[in-house]
Amino acid sequence: FKQKTAYEIMPSLVGSEMCIRDRTIRVLTLVACFFLGFTGVVYEIVWNKILILILGNTVYAVTVILSIFMLGMGLGSLYLGRYIDLKKNPIKIFIHLHWWIGVTSLITYYLLKGFTMIPLIILVKIPIVFIALFIPAFLLGGSLPIVSKCMIKDYKLLGSGIANLYAINTFGAVLGALLTGFVFIGRFGISKSVYFAVSLNLLFGMLLYLSFKKVLQENRKELAFAILEQSDKKEKLKKSYSVNRIILLLAYLSGFASFGYEVLWTRLLSIYLPNSTYSFTSILVTFLLGIALGSFILSKFIKKTKLYYFLFGIIQLFISFFCIMLVGMARSLPEIMFALYKILLIPIVRITLGGFIISVPSMLIPAILMGMCFPLLCRIYVYNIDTLGQGIGKVYLFNTIGCVSGALVSGFIIISVFGVLKGLILIGIVNLLISFLAITAEKGLHLKFLCYIFGAVLLIINIFGLSLAQEKLAILPPSIKRTRTRLDRVLFYKEYTTGTVIVTEDLYTGIRACYVNNSAVCGTSYDALKVVKLLGHLPLVINKNAKKVLVIGFGIGITTGAIATHSVDSIDCVEICEGLKDASRYFSYINKNVLKDNRVNLIINDGRNFLLNTKKKYDVISCDPTHPTLGCGLLYTKEYFELCKKHLKPDGVICQYLPFHKLSHEEFKMLIHTFWSVFPHTTIWLGYSHGVLLGTLNKIEI
Repeated sequence: FKQKTAYEIMPSLVGSEMCIRDRTIRVLTLVACFFLGFTGVVYEIVWNKILILILGNTVYAVTVILSIFMLGMGLGSLYLGRYIDLKKNPIKIFIHLHWWIGVTSLITYYLLKGFTMIPLIILVKIPIVFIALFIPAFLLGGSLPIVSKCMIKDYKLLGSGIANLYAINTFGAVLGALLTGFVFIGRFGISKSVYFAVSLNLLFGMLLYLSFKKVLQENRKELAFAILEQSDKKEKLKKSYSVNRIILLLAYLSGFASFGYEVLWTRLLSIYLPNSTYSFTSILVTFLLGIALGSFILSKFIKKTKLYYFLFGIIQLFISFFCIMLVGMARSLPEIMFALYKILLIPIVRITLGGFIISVPSMLIPAILMGMCFPLLCRIYVYNIDTLGQGIGKVYLFNTIGCVSGALVSGFIIISVFGVLKGLILIGIVNLLISFLAITAEKGLHLKFLCYIFGAVLLIINIFGLSLAQEKLAILPPSIKRTRTRLDRVLFYKEYTTGTVIVTEDLYTGIRACYVNNSAVCGTSYDALKVVKLLGHLPLVINKNAKKVLVIGFGIGITTGAIATHSVDSIDCVEICEGLKDASRYFSYINKNVLKDNRVNLIINDGRNFLLNTKKKYDVISCDPTHPTLGCGLLYTKEYFELCKKHLKPDGVICQYLPFHKLSHEEFKMLIHTFWSVFPHTTIWLGYSHGVLLGTLNKIEI
């Protein structure tokens, strides 16, 4: 019995009818694996949107969310991987896993939703977020080792089996990200998206239970697994002990590099794409699609080779090569958008395909190569079907820790110190280090020398790229591209953790403009100056006795400068991007050097989060967020306006920027109606080509 596979032994035990039934069950199990990836991404996206309301829409808050989620998945993979190796019938655990993921995810949703409007200090928020996220993330992390234990029955099929299951699970994540980003949240809302995902988990748990009901009741080992001969097992175990540390190191470093790339790619492409949910979704879907395709491709040829270390090293060399290619072509990426300008004028095409048009040629091929790495490392590390779950769990844990480390180092250190393009080159050097380690571990290979030469050439090119002048590596938004009617020079360029800040001046007109990534913050054109000055003067004309003022969205300081001309006692300014403080110096002739005014207190924070956690009340609140489609949608919601209302004094005045462009008629009316539902005494003011919403708690006479 121990020397035969499940397929060999089942016909003699249960007959041909049960074999057909087993194939049906295997298909159902694969579909369940697919939808675990689907629901996992739905939960992750939804939780991220809710947690932004709790922790704030800052890069630090997003990093905390990502770290907790990834840590939970890594530890879940390790613990549940060890646990599943001890169980005789893993399909029972797989059924329970679906149910528990659904139940805990629903509890997490309600728990997080309940804290969105409760003011708590950050030291209290973090433990609550940790408890809420960790349990479902822990369960999701165990899905791959558990389903692998259920499906892989033959040691010879170990490599292709893990690669196929990883691909199926990730293809599910691709579909989940695509539908959640483009359809579910916009059309059905967050609540219904969560209910749908929970229903899928419970449904597939029930389908699997009904399929295996008879087997579970009789406690029969219908899904037996291949068990190697004892001598073969000991030989592989001995080999594994001598190399397991290098494999886990490779898992850590490859995870570090992959998420380092993802952070830098996202930041690079954000310069060329609108700061919207659709842009982020297109980048995420492209990355996940590459991972899934890479795993699928690996499953087709992994059985034809035994040189696993060499293959892993070659993959890392090519990732570094494509990284160099991307750095070389980065500044030419907008040309793709300009070439398809007429097609992108169609709104539905611009929303759904705009991000893919630029992200696919930038990152799909290296993402495919990255997708080959994890299942390949699992194949190297797992030496025995008996310890399949534990082996996958260990590799997954180290890979996940590497992912979190790569995201942290890239987001907080590499971008601010070296910049995005130099950061890509540095990560490329990490790939070369991984490649050298892997190829060196391969024994008796004559191609090692050629690989070292190729790697050395790439290393020299990377070092040469690092020596280029910083100004030659600047990434500028497409809107300042030189044309016959516009000639821009860059006055200020710096990449911060929270965004790339750029100040330009048109040499033909002298008009200056400030950008954060691809979003225009403000400029010195007539229509821009008109509305931002109106946001400063108008509420203080209505409330002439105002003493305490709050500005949400400092920008380049023009609104604050207008407020400072009035006799107020204090001005609190909240700004999410710290780089705008430096950029405001280039507009000092308009903002009147307002940051040197002792009454001004600049606070680097998310505006909504600041209001949620402060007890101050103000005579005037002036809100100047960017366009709601450019990442500031939370500052146009009813909940946000109600927060503002709580912090207004009885005679207080609030004014809010109202865009007249890039909105449908219904969206425009919706913004006005939302504001009016909180402030029934509302007036709308025309600031040339922009508008201002002004609301009070009491009726005013003008």
